[in-house]
Amino acid sequence: IKIRSEPFIPGAIELDVQTVCNYDGIIIKVFSPVHISGEVFPRNAHENCSIAINGTEAQLKMLFSSQSCFISRNGFVFENVIVVKQNNLSEMPVITEYDKLYRISCDYSNQTTQMSATSVLQVKNMGEVSIHPQGKIPYNPIKMELRSKRKSEVKTVILGQNVDLRIDDDDNFGSNYTVTTCIARDRNERESLTIIEDG
Repeated sequence: IKIRSEPFIPGAIELDVQTVCNYDGIIIKVFSPVHISGEVFPRNAHENCSIAINGTEAQLKMLFSSQSCFISRNGFVFENVIVVKQNNLSEMPVITEYDKLYRISCDYSNQTTQMSATSVLQVKNMGEVSIHPQGKIPYNPIKMELRSKRKSEVKTVILGQNVDLRIDDDDNFGSNYTVTTCIARDRNERESLTIIEDG
């Protein structure tokens, strides 16, 4: 049995997110009424532009001189979508229903005053959604092998031979996998035999 040692927040906490518009960049300030663990990062820029939250405050600086935070520009308006994760269950920047997205912008059209705006984008658990991830997520592959009763791996099986189908997962994220379908094929891949059907 694998037990997670990381803290988990069962519900989203209301946070105060402020946008500060400076002439050299944008600062995102996050304030929480209670101690939280998590991260603040721009959407699609987690690897190069993120800051950890471990307490009640966090501050992310996005400089205009750097391209690492993917700030978009439309005339004198600079904007981005900021992700605030309220858990640290994994090192992957996966957005869950407990996290918040904020659309932030800074308007520099007036040379003496900078206008900032912050709005919350809702993340709801609506079931399955088609997503298109960008970047790479490291994972350990699942190993599947057939073993004879002598515990040795076999590649070819005679129909009627007793074998064990062994699936190993060395991943650190747990083992909540369900094999819904498993089919064995002959050498010519013309005929198939269903090993697992409907989980």
